[in-house]
Amino acid sequence: MHAAIFYNRAIAKSHLKDFQGAIVDYTKSLSLKEDLETYYNRALMKIELKDYAGSLDDLDRAFEFKKDNENFFFLRGDCQFLLKDYKASIADFDQAIELKPDFGKAFLFRGLARLNLNQKASACTDLNKAKELGSTQANEFILKYCK
Repeated sequence: MHAAIFYNRAIAKSHLKDFQGAIVDYTKSLSLKEDLETYYNRALMKIELKDYAGSLDDLDRAFEFKKDNENFFFLRGDCQFLLKDYKASIADFDQAIELKPDFGKAFLFRGLARLNLNQKASACTDLNKAKELGSTQANEFILKYCK
């Protein structure tokens, strides 16, 4: 069997919202050939199933292939945020912003993580930057926490 067969079937299953089935096929694909996209896509399926710790494992494996992708840092930061590991999420959002200084969503989530750590001043700075970069969600948090 070729890894591409399982990979393509996993994509089809993900479009049908069969996330567990997609994970099974991504896992079969990875058993034949490890690669960045397959780990990344399997991480996305695990997020859909709220398996944030499992997603972090796959994202860590994806980082072995490519360490300079702002989306990987953002996604890993998001998982850590959802697991309430706010310090680790901030570190990943920092990396995402370093790679893409206009990454509004990373500023938004870093601001939210900082709010959870009671770092109000830096949180408000991030939320205002997110708003400046076009985040419509940032404004509701600014109105609530940054007065």
